[in-house]
Amino acid sequence: MRIASLLLVALSSASGHELRQHEKIDVLVNNIGPFNNIAETYPYYNLPFCEPETHKEESHALGEALSGDRRRASKFDIRFKVGTQWQALCSKRLTAKNVKDFRTAIKKHYIFELFVDELPVKGFVGEMEAHTVLQNGKTTNVTKMFLFTHLDFSIAYNPQSNTVIACNLTTDASQRVELVPGQEVNVEFSFSTHWKLSAVPFSERMREHNSHAINDQAVEIHWLSIVNSFVLVLLLTAFLAIVLLRVLKKVPTPS
Repeated sequence: MRIASLLLVALSSASGHELRQHEKIDVLVNNIGPFNNIAETYPYYNLPFCEPETHKEESHALGEALSGDRRRASKFDIRFKVGTQWQALCSKRLTAKNVKDFRTAIKKHYIFELFVDELPVKGFVGEMEAHTVLQNGKTTNVTKMFLFTHLDFSIAYNPQSNTVIACNLTTDASQRVELVPGQEVNVEFSFSTHWKLSAVPFSERMREHNSHAINDQAVEIHWLSIVNSFVLVLLLTAFLAIVLLRVLKKVPTPS
């Protein structure tokens, strides 16, 4: 379904929308879920990220709806060809429950998905680090969990058509917050944007963008697992039908 959704985006326009200097780029949030199981997804705001004051639900094409998209507006204010080294998104005090939710997401290697000018980009919620600590003469393995609080958008654009060609999203390991179980913590979410030139025409932007996207292999694995599950269901159904027919044949007919 994700492949169908990307094809719809690619075929929606041959030339793309020509952007003006400082024009705001649409940035929508979508889903979160485990990296190793893209079939398991939840709305982005199930985790206490920065939310806009109003929640406007975006319209979805058929392919997007079938793929489970839940696009919502975001607080990211990205302007065409305007680079920012650091820009605040929001400040939050995470409660003990919020910390627990984020720790669970990090432990399960959750990734989130955003759409920047209709281009899907993904990133990890946080990361874990294993440390060896010496306590009372004994070594103990301790796993610390960190929440990424800063996102860096690297956006390629075509100067001839003034269109967005590709977007790469990275997290900054130097801007993260440790999450300790049962402890509240103050968090400041932020982002930065960098623009670079690209000679790729808009009609080929999906191919260019997907060449740098993460989780492409997981899509193929996901479809393979669906086919395997479907075949298994057919075999089980056929087996049960054969057993049922044999049982019915043994049932004596009333005289």
